[in-house]
Amino acid sequence: MGPNCSFYSGRHPTDPRVRNGTNGPEDGAPIVVGEDCWLGGNVIVLPGVTIAGNPARVLKPVRPAPAETLPPGYVPPADIPISEAGL
Repeated sequence: MGPNCSFYSGRHPTDPRVRNGTNGPEDGAPIVVGEDCWLGGNVIVLPGVTIAGNPARVLKPVRPAPAETLPPGYVPPADIPISEAGL
């Protein structure tokens, strides 16, 4: 494991109306790191992630977020392709 790795198993809603400051709901999901895994420096691992050996592979495609869930005024880059690799 490289330096400055961070593992965050807790999470909260991203919608500020639901989050309600510090009074809103919180939950979490497990993080699983298997044997013979290598994590470089400054890696951030979020709730519900499983890292299980090599080689790394795509498990599901990454889809863009619906426009209504984006912050006001945010325009996502149009030149980033959606990966379908490994499916």
